This record gives sequence, structure tokens and C-alpha cells, in this order.
Amino acid sequence: MLEIERKFLFKTKIPEEVIEEATRHLLIVQWYLNPPDRRRIRISVDESDIYVVQTLKSGSGLIREEIEKRVDLSLIIQMRKELRVSRAVMKSRHVYKRNEIEGVVDWYFLPRIGYVLEVETSDPETVLPDPWNYWPLPRDSFEEVTENRSYTARSISVSINSIAGIIPERIESISDHQISEFRRLLQPIYGDSGGIDS
Repeated sequence: MLEIERKFLFKTKIPEEVIEEATRHLLIVQWYLNPPDRRRIRISVDESDIYVVQTLKSGSGLIREEIEKRVDLSLIIQMRKELRVSRAVMKSRHVYKRNEIEGVVDWYFLPRIGYVLEVETSDPETVLPDPWNYWPLPRDSFEEVTENRSYTARSISVSINSIAGIIPERIESISDHQISEFRRLLQPIYGDSGGIDS
């Protein structure tokens, strides 16, 4: 599938009412397997379901090719040793749908880089809007990083020894149930103690 997206850092806190307007709220961990394996393995937890997806991407910047496949949750247990030594990111994701454009607000809590916003489509005929025209947020708080490879999730991913102290107790528009399920899924991989290696 073709993925056409613009990506932005957002330099201040996003008001809670903007986050609440999203149609979906997810907790996500995504691992980037060590070379030569180029797969990304992602667990997404929403209010009612758990999704495990493996992805291969090619290209960079504005237009990329993406092949995604949903896989069974048992894959995580089978791969737990490999995932433990792979670099990862953790974030909440808030998804908006407007016409042919999907908007995404990611709040990264591992690594702690704050908000990354994306506007995306799979239709090459669709013109992507400026994010300040998509969300009611101030224009001067955005910094475009679409072509900056140092802001791909793979580039910012970190090694994890454990999840102790990493997952916040409260995350805007994410339920206690989601946080509890997220911790439960990660516990067999990381256990309960330790820290982070960058």
C-alpha cells in the first residue's frame, strides 16, 4: 500500500479537548528487528481489541511503500527473546478521519520526545493539508520533519531492559483497562525491574 504522509513535531502541550476529538485512542509498542531482518512488529491496544501487525516499509520522506500483515498474538510470545533485544518505541496514538485524510497525534513516552503529528493518505491525487488547517492548533508550534530521517520511529527507537517506570499511570483519552492490558502484554518480554539503555 502507498503511504503518503507529512510529519511534524509539536512543541507545546496539545489541549485535552483536541485529543478527545480523535475517533480512536490506542497504546502502541513497536519493535524494529535487528538487521538483516527489516520487519517492524507492532502491538496496538484499543478499548476493545489487541492488534499485532508486522510491517515492511521501503522508501523515505513523503512517499513510502508499506506492506502490513495482521498476525496472531502468539507471535509475540514466540519472538519474546528477539523482541527483548530489539529497539522499540512506545506511544499513545490518537487517530482522526476527515474526508480522505487521516490525522495522527502520537505522544511518545519512550523515548520522551513529546508529540509527533502526521497527516496522511494513500491516494496520490489527494493534497495533504498543513496541520494547522487540520487541527485547531497554533501554526508556530509545528516543525515539519517529513524529510528528516532522524525523526523516523526506527531512528528514535531505544533498547529496553524493562518497562518499570516507563508507562505513565495516566495518559489522556487512554483508559485504565488499556494501560493494564498494555503492561500485561509487555511483562513476559521485559519483566518488572530495570531501566532503559539509549
